[in-house]
Amino acid sequence: MLIPLGILVNYVEKIRGQLPEKFILTYLIIIVIGVYMIPVSGMTFLMLPHAIYMLFQKNQLKSRS
Repeated sequence: MLIPLGILVNYVEKIRGQLPEKFILTYLIIIVIGVYMIPVSGMTFLMLPHAIYMLFQKNQLKSRS
């Protein structure tokens, strides 16, 4: 399920240049729920830092505009 999501995210970033904020927040919420349910998993070590980075990057782009 993550591979099609990654392909979709790649496509949206190429077309729009950035992801919608609603997608980033939804992704972060899903990851936080997954981290809570399975604390020692790939979500904790790989996906959580990525979700936080996407949110941080989005906030930096807002402050530049």
